[in-house]
Amino acid sequence: MSRQAGVVSNVNDVRSTPSVAWAEVTIDCRDPDALAEFWSVLLGVEIAERPLPGWARISPTVPGGPVLNFQPVPEPKVGKARIHLDLWTNDLGSTVRWVCNHRGDFTGDSHVYPEGTVAVMRDPEGNEFCVVGPPLSDSPGSMLTARLRLVPIGPANSTDLWLVHNDEAVIPWYDGWRPSPDEAGARACRIAESWRLHGIHKWMACDRQTGAVIGRGGLSRTPIDDDWGQIYAFLPEEPWAREAHESERPFRAHAHWLEIGWALRRERWGQGYAAEIGTAGLTYAFDVLGARAVVSCTVRHNLRSRAVMERIGMRRDPALDFDHPNVPDTHPALKPHVVYRLSIEDWRRASP
Repeated sequence: MSRQAGVVSNVNDVRSTPSVAWAEVTIDCRDPDALAEFWSVLLGVEIAERPLPGWARISPTVPGGPVLNFQPVPEPKVGKARIHLDLWTNDLGSTVRWVCNHRGDFTGDSHVYPEGTVAVMRDPEGNEFCVVGPPLSDSPGSMLTARLRLVPIGPANSTDLWLVHNDEAVIPWYDGWRPSPDEAGARACRIAESWRLHGIHKWMACDRQTGAVIGRGGLSRTPIDDDWGQIYAFLPEEPWAREAHESERPFRAHAHWLEIGWALRRERWGQGYAAEIGTAGLTYAFDVLGARAVVSCTVRHNLRSRAVMERIGMRRDPALDFDHPNVPDTHPALKPHVVYRLSIEDWRRASP
């Protein structure tokens, strides 16, 4: 018996299975040289000698591994590829940003699996491929609900954050903010910094079964400033209401009361996910962090979000209604805000 290319064959048997090896991957394209340059830089390999006139080739990523060929064809890509490459990276956010900055594209499809976070990308000619980042650890602050896996947002979630905040239904509620991959990455890093220094911030919410990104949500500390200070009048006249958190970075924040909020992809609206995130947030605030109160604010006409706040037990304080100072006058409909709150006493009374 002999073993060749992973196939066991009998050298004396003319009917034996032929030897088969995976040697090359060939991608049809209109500009082989440009695509070979893109992939050679992305994978960190050299451009190899042309296999045929007009073709391009890059070297294998490991010695003896398959090479990647680029074959010239006259027609553009049509439809979705039935075969694609999976690339592993130790920094998903940076890799996604590199692809987008070099004429590639993020499809908007992202999944979180135990073995890693997957972002579906396109190269400059529209060929789909997957970039797989490291698995998300069950770090302090993670939670499981009936349907969701809630993980503290960090740099590895920058693609997921980009996906949520580039949803056409989410953008209008955030003053038209449509972050670039770089901006989403910077926001993810700031959230991670708040988790490290303040011990709390937003989660990324993913489906426990499929890994699909549902949205982001959870808690954050409220800054000690004039805007949030107006709530003092509706909190008990006790020292905890004004006490500052021990860390003055990334900003001076209240120690004993928090804000809660959520943002979901449009396709997930109306399925109870926001209430599931909100209930998990209140549980974490009161039962884990020992917070004394939780508040939430939203645009006055955001009836969906207000309904969620009421569903999870929060109540509106009409006297706290305000015009948000950070919303420009060019968006007058987004300026009027309402505030809901819940105390630990009310939480305990409502708990079974």
